[in-house]
Amino acid sequence: MDYAQSYEDLEKLFLNELVKNRKFMAALAYMKPNRTAEEMFSYIWSLDEAHRFLTPALLPSSKSKDASCVYCRQGDIAHKLGNLDKALKLYNLAIVSAPHPAIMTGNSSFDKDNTRVLGNVYGDLAQAYMSRSVLLFDMEQYEKCFNDIDRALELDCLPPSQKVKILEIKEKCQKIFLEGKIKELSASEKALNTSQSSFAYVNPMPPKLTECNSAIPCVSSAVTLAYTPLQGRHLTANRGIVPGKCA
Repeated sequence: MDYAQSYEDLEKLFLNELVKNRKFMAALAYMKPNRTAEEMFSYIWSLDEAHRFLTPALLPSSKSKDASCVYCRQGDIAHKLGNLDKALKLYNLAIVSAPHPAIMTGNSSFDKDNTRVLGNVYGDLAQAYMSRSVLLFDMEQYEKCFNDIDRALELDCLPPSQKVKILEIKEKCQKIFLEGKIKELSASEKALNTSQSSFAYVNPMPPKLTECNSAIPCVSSAVTLAYTPLQGRHLTANRGIVPGKCA
């Protein structure tokens, strides 16, 4: 069985090739603290060695319905025995092992036409999502439970009886969400109407910069990224800045 190389393996091959071709010192000299990440990446990607050694080989997916089914059954046993952490790991393995439908480009949703035609192929995936959603509900991970239910239903492969079961759980999740929101609002109103209101602090919006730094867009152009062996990377003012003023 072929295995994909790790990033560390690719990086090691790339650096060895740079040393072999006597380009390592030039690359090292270019990587200065005042360079932007975009500049450094562009330099690295301009090297032939980067394209040859930093491009990972894409291996075909090795999915197995049988493996997914086994993991799911083991997860069910662990769940019944109350070993929730073990059950979660097994359900995760069941989901990873199960065949997956194609993902539409630019959309996180499944290709629904594909799932309707090949519904039986993805039945194990839907079952694994459903089983994990029940476990997540018992673990009080209601948002994650809600998401798994949607994934299972979106595959449109579950028998009617199982659909009814997880729709009931979904309804319970929605009720818990609503009750939680009401409690949050009540707690917020209570805090604002008591002597503790001074602690109900909301972070103010950051001031708008007059001019952004070209190298670091989130800071002002009034500062420059500098480097010294003693201080390392640090910011220095390149013009007079009045205390409290947004430069």
